[in-house]
Amino acid sequence: MSRRDAHPRRVHGSEGGFTLIEAIIAVTIGTLIVLMASGVFMVQSDFYDFLVRQSRVQDNARTVVHFVRELVPTIPAGGVVVASDDRFVVRRPQSLAVACADAGGNDLHTLMTNGIESIDASKARGVGAYTEGVPPTWDFNNGSVSARIGDTGIVPATACAAAGVDTVGYLGDFVELRNVGSLGGASRGVGDVFMVFEEFEIAIGASTLDPINSALFQGISSNGQPLVEFVSGLSSTAGFEYRVGTNWSSSVTGGSRANINAIRVTADALASAGGESSDASFELQSIIPVGR
Repeated sequence: MSRRDAHPRRVHGSEGGFTLIEAIIAVTIGTLIVLMASGVFMVQSDFYDFLVRQSRVQDNARTVVHFVRELVPTIPAGGVVVASDDRFVVRRPQSLAVACADAGGNDLHTLMTNGIESIDASKARGVGAYTEGVPPTWDFNNGSVSARIGDTGIVPATACAAAGVDTVGYLGDFVELRNVGSLGGASRGVGDVFMVFEEFEIAIGASTLDPINSALFQGISSNGQPLVEFVSGLSSTAGFEYRVGTNWSSSVTGGSRANINAIRVTADALASAGGESSDASFELQSIIPVGR
């Protein structure tokens, strides 16, 4: 036997590789760690997505309420045209005018807020006349506003100046209104107030941007143009109610519309998550008095 064979090489434990059991244990522990980390990440991701959806639905609901709160106080007495649970149409002023001189016949010279430039005849629905009383009322008359406009500028301004009105620097604000001397069956004259109005609609219906939910639409309903989708992400329970006296109703018709004194908007917003994540929802309700 050779010297090499007489002394076989010893293999120390520190120089050997992993055993099969050790490898299995290592892989198992690594897999558990990855699964735990993935689970934490998924939970955090779902929670973050929920917070984003919740913030969005809150913004949607607040935008709806803010928008309605800006509109409703400007509605003149008797200015509600349609009042149902999913839409309402109201008259709102484009411009106001005060008669300052008699133009003869059935016409009056007026001082108009912001002048003739404040009138958009394509959107205007008609002219109303104010009647002072308890309560005060407006007599609304639908029809072509262009036909109501006579001379503007120097002619009516000169007539109003002769009546003692200061016209310096405001020539463009004087407008002659035709056939308004007997609006509403009453005799109208110097000192009376008139309104050029349009009809504005707010409606809740199926959304085109968010098909599984509803949306708030708004626009001029009297000129044939489609309403504009203004706020998406509303639930089917969003809607309107109206107070006549002390009673609330989801629909008001006929002459009772003139007695609506407040509108309640319920802005229910919803963001569906799908899958295992939670839907986000938010309800905001506000009561807004009609008219200032």
